[in-house]
Amino acid sequence: MDYQTILYEKTDGVGVVTIDRPEVLNALNDRVFAELADVFRVMQDDKEIRCVVITGKGRAFIAGADVKAENLNTVQEEHAFLSAGQQLLNTIESFRTPVVAAVNGYALGGGLELAMACDIRIAAETAKMGVPEVTLASFPALGGTFRLPMLVGLARAKELIITGRHIKAPEAYSYGLVHQVVSSEELMDTVMEMARKIATRAPQALEYGKIAVTAGYWCDPKASAEIAVSLRSQLQASSDRKEAYDAFLEKRDPKPFTGC
Repeated sequence: MDYQTILYEKTDGVGVVTIDRPEVLNALNDRVFAELADVFRVMQDDKEIRCVVITGKGRAFIAGADVKAENLNTVQEEHAFLSAGQQLLNTIESFRTPVVAAVNGYALGGGLELAMACDIRIAAETAKMGVPEVTLASFPALGGTFRLPMLVGLARAKELIITGRHIKAPEAYSYGLVHQVVSSEELMDTVMEMARKIATRAPQALEYGKIAVTAGYWCDPKASAEIAVSLRSQLQASSDRKEAYDAFLEKRDPKPFTGC
């Protein structure tokens, strides 16, 4: 696909995806959804990719949906748009490698929902976040109604959705919505340092660990434990697992993990 709304590069095992619509603060539309879905298919098949970073160009991460375009939608078109967005965010959440959001600026509405589908969120201290859909007589519908309570608790999620207010990065950190806050100048260096470190880990362990945590969260404790035992046991036969153990016992750094 010829990308018109995103930029993609690969470096040191990290796939870096940048939303490239700075003139509209990287607002989401059908084209952005389609191109993000495509690039995640490309990265899914590229075993050199061990971690993914998502960020935005300019002064926004993603400032929500493209209101001008969405305002013209019929009921059926809005349903299709939201369904495509939900499918994309589910793909990001369940992607085989960890996904890190580098929240460089405004992350509002669908932009915050996309960030919440990522595994780790690191924000610039100048970033502002929120789900302001209520100001447009609506509410977040790309997964925010269940991911936001998971991260900040039910009471806080209701308050943010009902008021639609924006919060600054330090407040988001205090709620557990982001994992770390750094200066704007340090953001990408901090994120890439973390992503490169993640990329050195055993791929199967990362993938299975993500599955165990995400699936386990929605299961009862017994089923969650069974999922963890099953996946952990499968890792015992991997060559990466053997290499990690051998390196530990021999007091040396492990050789690069192969994903086998």
